Amino acid sequence: MTHIVEKAEDNASVESYVNGFVDHYLEFMTLIEAPIKKYEHRLTVDCSNGVGAISMPIIVERINEHLKIDLVNTRTTVPEALNNECGADFVVNKQRMPTEVNSGSSTKVCCMDGDGDRCIYFHKGETKPVVISGDKIFCFLMMYIVEKLEMLGIRESVNHCLINTAYTNSQALRFLKANDITTI
Repeated sequence: MTHIVEKAEDNASVESYVNGFVDHYLEFMTLIEAPIKKYEHRLTVDCSNGVGAISMPIIVERINEHLKIDLVNTRTTVPEALNNECGADFVVNKQRMPTEVNSGSSTKVCCMDGDGDRCIYFHKGETKPVVISGDKIFCFLMMYIVEKLEMLGIRESVNHCLINTAYTNSQALRFLKANDITTI
């Protein structure tokens, strides 16, 4: 949403914002020559009955070839449904699965909050969700990106780093440093 407000004078739309990110993702995926075998190509996204449910169908349609996304909690026309037994805060605070995430859902789940500016990632544990922290997600993401840059033989010629805040877990920073990944 921040992007749309910032680009208001350029008549930016939700679709142009989403397409910008999706275009970059699809471009990145073309760099990967071999199919990824050790990867579950299915993800459940809890939209928290909020604004994320408006833009997610665009993403789902465009990246379907690479990732099958099942959207749940998408009732944006029911105000009382917003964040009701679903969403990022619900999962973290209550340590329960959001409504509409069940045994038929993929084991990987992403939960947005109602206004769509934050999400968490978790997998379904035996009795409760196992939340993967944002710091861990970014470590995984940077390791993945570096691995792909190495596969392409361009790691040394492409500038890359992880930008962190004062709140970043120090163990995550040590891990990245030990793996020769720059952080600022």
